[in-house]
Amino acid sequence: MSRKHIKISEHLLIIICFIFTVDNAHPEITCARDISPVVNCGTTSVQVDFPATATDDCNDVSITYTSSGATSFYSRTSSVSSMNIGTSIVTATATDGSGKTSTCETHITIIQGN
Repeated sequence: MSRKHIKISEHLLIIICFIFTVDNAHPEITCARDISPVVNCGTTSVQVDFPATATDDCNDVSITYTSSGATSFYSRTSSVSSMNIGTSIVTATATDGSGKTSTCETHITIIQGN
């Protein structure tokens, strides 16, 4: 906290206080568990939901998703996507109002049945 004194007159003194909050904590993020759905023969993709949750001490938190592997995408805000046959790694990134980030991963393996 910082203080500033302003003397207006012999009998009047104004004290102004400044309070600064410093965000030293990264957001906490939790990803969905790894999943391996089996799809019918001939199916090439399936809708999958892989939601992450995040909290932070000081600010609102936004979550974005990227994926590599059988299905690739970059910086989406939705946790629902059409995923291709094969293995994809979805990385969820939580970003707080101070720009601090945390990440977690969900492995999604789409298996084509007989």
